[in-house]
Amino acid sequence: MKLKNIEEDEIHRGFVICDRNKPCLFSNQFKAEIEILDVSANKPIITKGFECMVHCHTAVEEGEILLAKMIVEDKKNPENEKKELKFLKLGDKGEVVIKVLIRKQSLSKYFK
Repeated sequence: MKLKNIEEDEIHRGFVICDRNKPCLFSNQFKAEIEILDVSANKPIITKGFECMVHCHTAVEEGEILLAKMIVEDKKNPENEKKELKFLKLGDKGEVVIKVLIRKQSLSKYFK
């Protein structure tokens, strides 16, 4: 593929080529099921406002946990009903909403 009017150092990981009249939709939030495999000694629990690194394919971005109440499986309950907790700790599984701190970049200078 050959591109005009753009330098190689202006192209970054995660950029998407799309129709200028129908730009690609994007979101900076997503819901995820996570399992806590490791925590730092100074932050042993994960709760709303927890800052993290999000690794998705080749992208690595800063993120933040947005969900105030997190849901974890009750390990003592054989039916694995879910209960609401305000935090997750080492070994817990839960559902969270993560906001990725995406750096928006306008490409309008290329659409003349």
